[in-house]
Amino acid sequence: MTRLPQFLTGILICLCLLESCTSENDPNTSVIPTSDSLLLTYSDTTTLTAFIELDDTIRTDATERVLLGSMYDPVFGRCTSAFYSTFTISQSLNTELNTYTVDSVILTMRAEGGYGDLSKFTGYQVLEVFELTEDIPDAPIGGYNSTTSFDYNPVPLATYGFSPQFFPLGTEPSSIRIKLNPAFGNRFFATPNDTVNSANVRDYIKGIYVRINPTVTAMQSPGQGGMAYFKLNSDVSSLKVYYRKNSGTVTNILKFPMATTSNKRVNVFEHFDYVDADPALQTKLADTTNTIVSDKLYIQALNGIRIKVKMPYLMNYVDSGPIIVNRAEFVLPIDPTQDLHLYDEPDNLMAYYLGSDGLIHFMPDIPYTYYDSFLDPVTQQYKIVLTQYVQKILNGENIPSEFYFDIPVLAKYTDAFRMVLN
Repeated sequence: MTRLPQFLTGILICLCLLESCTSENDPNTSVIPTSDSLLLTYSDTTTLTAFIELDDTIRTDATERVLLGSMYDPVFGRCTSAFYSTFTISQSLNTELNTYTVDSVILTMRAEGGYGDLSKFTGYQVLEVFELTEDIPDAPIGGYNSTTSFDYNPVPLATYGFSPQFFPLGTEPSSIRIKLNPAFGNRFFATPNDTVNSANVRDYIKGIYVRINPTVTAMQSPGQGGMAYFKLNSDVSSLKVYYRKNSGTVTNILKFPMATTSNKRVNVFEHFDYVDADPALQTKLADTTNTIVSDKLYIQALNGIRIKVKMPYLMNYVDSGPIIVNRAEFVLPIDPTQDLHLYDEPDNLMAYYLGSDGLIHFMPDIPYTYYDSFLDPVTQQYKIVLTQYVQKILNGENIPSEFYFDIPVLAKYTDAFRMVLN
């Protein structure tokens, strides 16, 4: 069999073709009208043409958790994640006529796992905290995305080295605590008889920008680094200023939470144009016409890479008449040579198509109880049932016969999953 210059992956379709049926005793007597009879046909050779392409811009604001890290993936190359966040204030502060001393300023972020190499040495990261010099406005229609940027003071409030492994301490959940420059806290006490409250807190602190030091990213080797997950939508995540009145010895705490609904959070991701990616991946990305034979496909979260599938000959099934699809399932096997310990796979994939309105539409199969898109841990394959989708196309409905496989929408910007598929 001649191999076509395109990527073929498995599709299993059970089709009921309308054919004639007559009585066994009297072959001249029709039991079922010719137009209503059924003949079962099975096909596992439907041609698929699969591309990979850079993902569309995804919304990254107002998420429950953010990613922070630098990772040099041996297949996908370098990737970094940074974020912006604002603060509110949990109480009002009136400086009265007292003189105050700031003892320390601590930024605490609730940790929630990570992805990639999180070990002490090869996963080591150095973060930097900067102060924003402009307000983050209310999100525009469609929200902020991973290319968003805001102005900040280039002098860091803190530079902090850490390994992305966090453990609970007593009754406290796992978190990271970063000491900021204590002079940063003096602004809240600079004017006697002043008041800081929720109405004017942004006049004192507009927000922060947290990133990984670019020098660390440049020094990483393939396989090193990872992404840490932080839940900013947690009461633990906050900025605390520890202070005391000079006339007393009692330490007070001024708390600025990151978790309230009025706060803004925006994640930003960078893939450096995949210049450090595996040559096979670079070739596949450049092959926009899909004329180069390949035995690998790639998926990556964080505004990374998705799979686009075309079924150019699907309508050939109806050449002999109408079709009833009993089941259509797509099989996507994981490349077994990948390091699934460092780079584990998501539980399921998402299939969707772009409508004529330019918006993402989930497959019509999703509401049905038989729908499946989960990984089979035994065969290490994803079997994605798309029976209704194929049926509607064969019925002549206005649905495009090209669609996408991707990381599920709720994990595309809160998890760092990546996959190589055969």
